[in-house]
Amino acid sequence: MLSEIAKALDGQMLGKDVLCESVGIDSRNILKNQLFVAIKGDRFDGNLYAEEAIKQGAAAVLISSGNGKVSSAIIVKDTRLALGKLAKYWLSLIHI
Repeated sequence: MLSEIAKALDGQMLGKDVLCESVGIDSRNILKNQLFVAIKGDRFDGNLYAEEAIKQGAAAVLISSGNGKVSSAIIVKDTRLALGKLAKYWLSLIHI
C-alpha cells in the first residue's frame, strides 16, 4: 500500500492509500496501477509528468515537488535516492 511505501521512504503521503503493483520512471510507458517515480535530471524534470502518469493509469506518483491534480502521491526531497530506498525496502520484504 502507498502508506507503507511512504513510511519506508520517510515521505509525506497525500491523497488516497492505493495499491501499487509495480514501479515505473517513464511516464510514456506507464502501466496500470504502477507507482510513477518522477526522476529529476539536468535536462528533464519528471515532476512535470506526474499528472500525465496518473492519466495513463498510474496508481500514484513519487514526486519531489508539486502535485498538480494527482489523487495519490508521496512527496520526498530526492526521488532518485527514494527509488534506491524503495528497492532496498522491497528486497527486505521478499527475504532474498
